[in-house]
Amino acid sequence: GSSTVTITTTSAHGLSVGDKIYLPDITAAVAPATTINGIPLSELNDQVLTVASATGTTFTVNLTSTATSTGSVTATGATLLTTYGETAAGE
Repeated sequence: GSSTVTITTTSAHGLSVGDKIYLPDITAAVAPATTINGIPLSELNDQVLTVASATGTTFTVNLTSTATSTGSVTATGATLLTTYGETAAGE
């Protein structure tokens, strides 16, 4: 299995390698599933993740767990948020 998850968006996402993303409440978008191909949703849900690779409408993130199966899951109504970089006070 692999610990790399590929996410496909319905339109161009504008992400680049190294960007930080946040997937709020992915659990509700894939309910009633509790895993995606054996990877616990807790590794995706409400987590800040780093983009490992990106094309026009797909990107990958690397997780800790390894998938136990392959396939795809549709996350109806899922939201992808980009995070803001941290800046030291006074900058």
